Amino acid sequence: RFLDGAAVVERQPVTQRLPTPELEDDHPSIAVTRDGTVWVAWIGYRNRSDEILARSLKNGQWSEPVQVSLRGGDFFRTALAEDAAGRLWVIWSAQENGNWELQARSLERGKWSGVSRLTNHPGPDIFHSLAGDKQGRLALAWMSFRNGQADIYLRTWEGSRWSEEVKVSESPANDWEPSVALDSAGRAWVAWDSFERGSYNVLLRSVSGGKPGELVRVTNSDRYHARASVAADALDRVWLAWEESEANWGKDYGYWVNAT
Repeated sequence: RFLDGAAVVERQPVTQRLPTPELEDDHPSIAVTRDGTVWVAWIGYRNRSDEILARSLKNGQWSEPVQVSLRGGDFFRTALAEDAAGRLWVIWSAQENGNWELQARSLERGKWSGVSRLTNHPGPDIFHSLAGDKQGRLALAWMSFRNGQADIYLRTWEGSRWSEEVKVSESPANDWEPSVALDSAGRAWVAWDSFERGSYNVLLRSVSGGKPGELVRVTNSDRYHARASVAADALDRVWLAWEESEANWGKDYGYWVNAT
């Protein structure tokens, strides 16, 4: 404070624009590798096509943006994490032939791998969440539409391959938008919101060794609870945050309107 409180000076964070001006950009993700390099990935749109882009910050200098996707396409959401071998994984959902599937590409010693497909089902696989820990273990959770409903699935990176998928949710209703975290024992903790009981509530479940643990109902009321985010601290306490609103918030009642 200066001039007897008439003026106030505050420190502000320094920001920097990462994409180039010709792109429209969204769905950023960020990860810090064990050597301290900061990586950011995002989707850039131009000429009616999406691109997956990434750039890194090392020793105070940003690299030039690199195109991770081999070609343009219709893409949704990015996720980043480093595995135990130092490979940086970039995962996104791509729409091909009317269906959305998860795709991945890794960077190892300066060389990008080919694009691998992590899902292969007739329904959309979207809203993916990727977590990594200090040991380089990875966990990937996502929402998959199958047999007329949405469920939550999980795969883990086992050093040289991705595990078989594990179905995490079990309700006959739609389950949405998961978040995943790893604790020090390598357990994956998955949180999501479910419409199982006629309103959106947040559920939590651990997965270890390919086997789901006990289902925990974090919320259980008529109020709206959604878009959960989960994290595990140094003491392996599992923390969650979510959106909450009044009952029936977000439900579509437009069909009740009499247009005449």
